[in-house]
Amino acid sequence: MLSLLSTFSSMEEYDSISASLKNNEIDCDGVREMLFLSINKELNPIRKKFAEIIKHPDYIQNVLDNGLKKMREHSESHIEKMLKAAGVYY
Repeated sequence: MLSLLSTFSSMEEYDSISASLKNNEIDCDGVREMLFLSINKELNPIRKKFAEIIKHPDYIQNVLDNGLKKMREHSESHIEKMLKAAGVYY
């Protein structure tokens, strides 16, 4: 749990929690609760952004369509070069 906590907490928070755990000031349940709060703090902005994006399916489709168009434009020239190099012409 401490390795996860180090990922989702500041170094100061991690050091404080680690010291409290070593000094038996908190138990594993306390660490688990702090980990839960730290992960939630990190995920909340992502959840909010997702909630906003999901309200606009046209925006999502537009992003996907634009990405597909860019991918096709980029890949067509590469595919053509590979086919020519392989001796395959169309």
